[in-house]
Amino acid sequence: MGAATDSVFGYSMSKTYIEAIYTVDHIDVPAGATSWDASSERNNSVIAWTVDNDGNGFSEVYIGANQGKIALPADSSEMFASFSNVHTMDLRRVDTTQVTNMSNMFYHLSSIKNFDISSFNTINVTNMASMFQSASGFTELDLSHLNTSKVTNMSNMFNMAYNITNLDISSF
Repeated sequence: MGAATDSVFGYSMSKTYIEAIYTVDHIDVPAGATSWDASSERNNSVIAWTVDNDGNGFSEVYIGANQGKIALPADSSEMFASFSNVHTMDLRRVDTTQVTNMSNMFYHLSSIKNFDISSFNTINVTNMASMFQSASGFTELDLSHLNTSKVTNMSNMFNMAYNITNLDISSF
């Protein structure tokens, strides 16, 4: 029995076989990569592709846009959830200024080691419920740059994220 098929940024594939997610400032897809239109408008402004750089059977996903930033939708709930084998997630090139819902956004990231959301602008976010729930891969999490002034729901934000030993929420 194979792994279940999920929607990965608008493409049907299994999240089980993905080990890293990177955002990049171009849409130059390398030869041999599987690519698709990941834009919400379906106009090729955002392209995603997968490659297995190290030949281990797990793919790296790259998401790129020529405009540099990749705008996330207002409802970004569960957008990066359940990538259980992802060890690296570099989201420095995403634009979150229009996002209002980040609930379950990073749910069940059980293998994460390298994580960068330093570019996240959360000025309009109202819902962060269960944002890091069951994300047992995290041991350190610096969220000091997040603006939570409009957030009305943080319930279970870190529920069952048992391995976090260093958490910076000084701006909350």
